[in-house]
Amino acid sequence: MKERSDVVVVGAGPAGALAALLLARGGRRVTLIDKARFPRPKVCGDCFNPRIWELMERNSLAPGFGALPYREIDQIEFQSEGRAFYGQAAPKGFRVIERSAFDSWLAELAAEAGVEFLDGLGVHAVRPDGTVETERGDYQGTYVIGADGRNSLVAQQAGLIDRKPCRRIGWQATLRGIPADTFLRLNLFPEGYYGLVGLEGAGEGEDGRANLSMVLDARARIKPEAVIRRFLPDAVIEDLRSIAPISRPDALPAVGRRWLAGDAARVVEPFTGEGIYFSLASGELAARILLNHWGQRVEAVAERYRSGHRTLYRGELGVNRLLRSILRHPALRRHAPRLERWPELIRRLTAGVFAGH
Repeated sequence: MKERSDVVVVGAGPAGALAALLLARGGRRVTLIDKARFPRPKVCGDCFNPRIWELMERNSLAPGFGALPYREIDQIEFQSEGRAFYGQAAPKGFRVIERSAFDSWLAELAAEAGVEFLDGLGVHAVRPDGTVETERGDYQGTYVIGADGRNSLVAQQAGLIDRKPCRRIGWQATLRGIPADTFLRLNLFPEGYYGLVGLEGAGEGEDGRANLSMVLDARARIKPEAVIRRFLPDAVIEDLRSIAPISRPDALPAVGRRWLAGDAARVVEPFTGEGIYFSLASGELAARILLNHWGQRVEAVAERYRSGHRTLYRGELGVNRLLRSILRHPALRRHAPRLERWPELIRRLTAGVFAGH
């Protein structure tokens, strides 16, 4: 026997949890499924662009978001092979929040709003009629939202994604033994790049925990531990996780009853730190369109979401695309220090990303 809901959301990260929360607030019966047990670690830079505050305010989430443990970033520093070549003040509200804490908070809010939250439950298949097959039986939704990441099962089974090989691999390490400060350091080197930020819990200047998120070109055949030893020789690696692909062709956001949100639909270059914002915004968009157009012809509602999704990303990722093209080419990364001759150019390029538009 199938468990029935108005919407089944696969993936309880930012996009899926926010969509589920807003749908439940709007009176819809929602089932939220994730294969991981919460709280769970996530490969992520843990950086929250100030732009997120607007989204939190309009969804009455700002007080809870503001109460999460965080470290405020006050300076952004660009490096080439460990040498700083440009720095700028970070905008107010640029925070580092561990994803395990943020994602659990949002999923718990969804559950409190009436969402049936099923973590630790693997999904085997998603049918065109909205049936989600799991390890513990089937769940039927009028709509299914796939918010299950860049390797989305929902996207693959719906034929919404073109899987092309990506030679870049993402790594995330929690480090100890380096001074904690309020800088975000972005280091470019021939094999890739990384971002380094201190995590909440240590005073400035003390040895504390830090998040290092790194993207390496697999063709370089270098291990992440070797990069850490090269640039941060005193660091102790507490844990190390990987994720791939880093980039991927954009998926069609919706067909019929199966929709995609977050990284399942479109992957944002992690260097710019905008990924969490766009994941949240796409989950919000999916929920708003379903609530406002429930009961209308399925394909017409899907087209509204496809159109809204295009508008959400249109014009917002020009700098992201430019940086992605630079970051894919080792020769261009080597010449990054030459940009220090034109600080105003760097400031203009980064203003749209780090200042939250």
